[in-house]
Amino acid sequence: MAVIRDITDRRVLEQNLSSVLEAAPDGVAMVDREGHIVLTNTEMENIFGYTKTEMMGAKVEMLMPPKYRDIHVKHRVKYASEPSRRKMMSAGMPLIGQHKDGRIMDVDVSLSPVKIDLMTHTIAIVRDVTMQKQYEQELLKAREEAVAASNAKSAFVANMSHEIRTPMHGVIGWADILSEKLVDEEQKQCLSNLQQSASSLMTIINDILDVSKMDSGKFELNVGAFDLHDLINTVHNIATVLARGKPVQVCKEVDLPTPFVIMGDFERLRQVILNLVSNAIKFTERGSVRITYAVEAPCLVITVEDTGIGIAESDSELIFQVFTQLDHSNDRKYGGTGLGLAIARNLVELMNGSLSYKSTPLTGSSFRCCIPLSRGELVVKRPELHAAKLRGSVLLVDDNRINLAIASKMAISLGLKVHTARDGLEAIAFFEDGEKVDVVLMDIQMPKLDGLQATQQLRQAGLTVPIIAISASALDADVQNSMNSGMNDHLSKPFDMLALKAMLLRWLPQVT
Repeated sequence: MAVIRDITDRRVLEQNLSSVLEAAPDGVAMVDREGHIVLTNTEMENIFGYTKTEMMGAKVEMLMPPKYRDIHVKHRVKYASEPSRRKMMSAGMPLIGQHKDGRIMDVDVSLSPVKIDLMTHTIAIVRDVTMQKQYEQELLKAREEAVAASNAKSAFVANMSHEIRTPMHGVIGWADILSEKLVDEEQKQCLSNLQQSASSLMTIINDILDVSKMDSGKFELNVGAFDLHDLINTVHNIATVLARGKPVQVCKEVDLPTPFVIMGDFERLRQVILNLVSNAIKFTERGSVRITYAVEAPCLVITVEDTGIGIAESDSELIFQVFTQLDHSNDRKYGGTGLGLAIARNLVELMNGSLSYKSTPLTGSSFRCCIPLSRGELVVKRPELHAAKLRGSVLLVDDNRINLAIASKMAISLGLKVHTARDGLEAIAFFEDGEKVDVVLMDIQMPKLDGLQATQQLRQAGLTVPIIAISASALDADVQNSMNSGMNDHLSKPFDMLALKAMLLRWLPQVT
């Protein structure tokens, strides 16, 4: 009777266990110490394609590719004999399975020991994760392709910027030199038109480069102390020029003490305001554009209001998308790349601020910029750029004949003694001959020996003279490469005489 009862109890246990296995959403198999499958469920049939009858009594290794079976036997025996391994594998592990039709599958397996009739068996819970793995691989591939595309785009934009900046340096540089010599008013006006066109082209180039930097997350702010009134006056002067020829009055309202020194990126904050102001002027046929500056603790609030064509509520998100104008007819009527507002919002967010707007179609718009305010202190008042005079000598190193001529004439006009070299090797030979100068202006991209390599060799030879990089690249990484090579500063092409003078004032003595 005891034997009959034991057999009956075991059958009841197996029936109950079988019912539990059938209810499980995953494949489940029970394996004895020799690796035979003694119990399984319908989901195992679905996963591997074998019937229960085919699996029952077979070695569990039948469910994996032949090349993995021998090593699995060793691991299975070790698992059964080491309780610590049982704990380690209870959380699940990735394995390779094989379907009855030969398909290779990714499966996730969790193991748990169970005792039946004093014999230790193993419960294996199996989940087919083939589709999940494929999805993860496709996602990873898509991400890698997106990163590669982004890097290719950034490289293209950077190269395009460099290739355009180099000839633009010739245009802007010679125009700047000519402006010092012309006396005929008509010729001056023609030259002024040329300079404005060149400036507009550079704005477009810089905007595209900024968007590329923002997309790649390589945009950084250059924070320092400055008087906000200097920025306000600069913006107002430029805005007045932009509105010239239109029946549009540019007004400013400033509710700030004088001076009002803050910490921030002067150039980028100016860019934000000018983008808003130029946009307002562009879309205002007549009326006014008003710029208001005030403090609403803890923020600096800048508001740009216009009486222009306005913005429909349905277009509220489109206006901040790159290369977008709300009405394609506006592309022809008003021009522009559709980058100004997108760049402004990105810059404001980079400053931990916010940019919002209110607008009524055919009535006007109001853009409100709120930026966290951080007061600063100017240690030294920068000397007036036009009044400052330089003295000393400079070595100009550039393989481009036009650029070398422009820089030479500018430096001579600034009162400097000029020496020239056509590449890095000539620059090194200049100092090896015992020549001395007060500062070096070194182009980066040159044949034979580029500016970075030449600087490294000069520093290794013990030269301590300030070396300023001259480059058509404006990327932060390129500026950092210049500094890492041993250069002291970086001046981006194209530059005019004032920009060159401002740079040299940092490194040369002034005439007192």
